[in-house]
Amino acid sequence: MAHIGDSIMNAAITDYFFHRLPKAAQGILTSKTMPFKERRRGAVSFAKEVGLSDPTVCRLGKGISDKDLDGDMLGEMFEALMGAIYLESDRNFTVARDWFHKECGGLLNF
Repeated sequence: MAHIGDSIMNAAITDYFFHRLPKAAQGILTSKTMPFKERRRGAVSFAKEVGLSDPTVCRLGKGISDKDLDGDMLGEMFEALMGAIYLESDRNFTVARDWFHKECGGLLNF
């Protein structure tokens, strides 16, 4: 689920900047999107934004450690959420993209 969610998240990030900077050169769009796509850093920030780091929202085993809150597990949880939204909407990218822009667009400042 996280694999497809990662792709949907990356497409939603690219779409966000493409629509806000329609005349930007490819290099500018790449420089704007890359910080959010590298090493799950963006996914971790987005997970925190939507409340996945709250132990009452998502509980794994004995809970989420401080290390997990800044690492791969939290990012992977967000990517899985993106994948689930996409799949539950009958693979409708617009639904997943619009949810992402509404919930996480504020973090995509430029």
